[in-house]
Amino acid sequence: MHIDTHIHADGMSEDELREMVSNSINRAITCAYFPVEPNYPQTLIDFFTRLIDYDVPKAREWGLNLYAAIGIHPRSIPKAGFDMIIEVMKTLYEHEFVVAFGETGLQLGSSKEIDALKSQLELAKDFDFPIIVHTPSANKLKITEKTLPTIDKIRINPELVVLDHVNAVTMPKVDKSGYNVGLTVQSGKLLPETAADLVIQYSDNNTIVLNSDNGFRKCNITSVAQTIESLKSHGVEKNLLERISHKNAERIFKF
Repeated sequence: MHIDTHIHADGMSEDELREMVSNSINRAITCAYFPVEPNYPQTLIDFFTRLIDYDVPKAREWGLNLYAAIGIHPRSIPKAGFDMIIEVMKTLYEHEFVVAFGETGLQLGSSKEIDALKSQLELAKDFDFPIIVHTPSANKLKITEKTLPTIDKIRINPELVVLDHVNAVTMPKVDKSGYNVGLTVQSGKLLPETAADLVIQYSDNNTIVLNSDNGFRKCNITSVAQTIESLKSHGVEKNLLERISHKNAERIFKF
């Protein structure tokens, strides 16, 4: 059974979540992402509650063992009250369904985004807790090159960090960073065959995890399962299949 390490269950239907299960995906992480800049910190705090108290239990009723990541996406930095959200994150991380902070990261690379990323990295470091770091579709290499030194300066345990939405252009840099690599298999990102090729090319990298980033758009619900099938068709060894399918995610997120 496979693990999808990054979805947005609040943007998915019951049928879509059930389809994940029917395609051998029995565990997933729904990441916090509020699509507009909140006017008030309470907006995000209430959103975290929704993820934990509504989306996770509902998905579990439908057969998907869903977990949550809570954090402040660069598009979701509130106009005021940022510190209030950080204080709430300090209490919610102990919840049984919360397995990571995130998604956070840089979108445009502004000083405001960098400060928000640093604060959440410091939190992850202090609590020895995984953190999912987004990289954008536009200017991905440039922003990745800005993101990596930002993380480095915090001196966080690299095993706690998942640098997400990595592609063929950014993979060489992320591969050398020591951080975990998130490959997003979805329209506009990676095709299953492309993701499989990257896994094979970097088969010595024991940090790669797969996700679909499903939610809020036309989804390929089966993309993670398709990537595993593509790897099987290439005849990769069982150990690599298990690492990519679920073992790396289990190690990082401890579920």
